[in-house]
Amino acid sequence: MKKALGLSTICISAVLSVSAALAQAIPSGCFVREYSRAHMAQQPRQVTDLVALWIAPGGAAFAILARMANQGHARNSGLAGLGMREEGFCPTARRCVVYCDGGGFDITRVASDSITISTRHLRVTGGESCSGSARVSNLAEVSGQPTLYRLDRRPNAVCGALQ
Repeated sequence: MKKALGLSTICISAVLSVSAALAQAIPSGCFVREYSRAHMAQQPRQVTDLVALWIAPGGAAFAILARMANQGHARNSGLAGLGMREEGFCPTARRCVVYCDGGGFDITRVASDSITISTRHLRVTGGESCSGSARVSNLAEVSGQPTLYRLDRRPNAVCGALQ
């Protein structure tokens, strides 16, 4: 009986330690970037002119909002100016995924004042994301090729509507 209890305690402690380490490694909070006209002119394939990302503590959930730019495949798809959003969770310290097989992003750089995310496919929608009837776009400039977004840390209140 004591052996089983001892092993159980060890297993529970190990799981809690891994969970705590993972939670500390995932940056939580609000990250935003509104791109300047000059930046957009230098990046003609970029499909967003504003990105806001909120990550819950431990990566239990995230929400991302993108205002689609009047360029790249966003313009070609008739989505320019639309606010599109998506939600998901972060199963590891560096990977976050969208519900219903909508792709995801990797956290490639974490600093005290910013994070950089990379995506090859990240679905955002203008409507119910898993319904199949929403307007859909991809935050990757070219599907299958990495697109980087550097987002600056902001007070959580800035991402209030995403939480």
